[in-house]
Amino acid sequence: MKKTGAQLLCEGIIHHGGTKIFGIPGGAILPLYGTLSQYPELEHILVRHEQGASHAADGFSSESKQVVNPTSLYVVTPTVTSVSTVQLPLILV
Repeated sequence: MKKTGAQLLCEGIIHHGGTKIFGIPGGAILPLYGTLSQYPELEHILVRHEQGASHAADGFSSESKQVVNPTSLYVVTPTVTSVSTVQLPLILV
């Protein structure tokens, strides 16, 4: 059976030890949100703004040594500030 890109992404996040996803549903990232229910080991943290997702992910990574922050490519610019402060790997989708 073929897997969707969202399924592969979720499995990759889990494979690399990720447990949290920070973000906002909408736009190009909706297929990922539709797939999240198939992966109960991934917890979604809903934020109000893209920068909030980045800063929350940054704080989480500082304490847990892991982070996953999905975002659509057109909103990468607001995340640059917080991404630049992360000392650990960050996955941008």
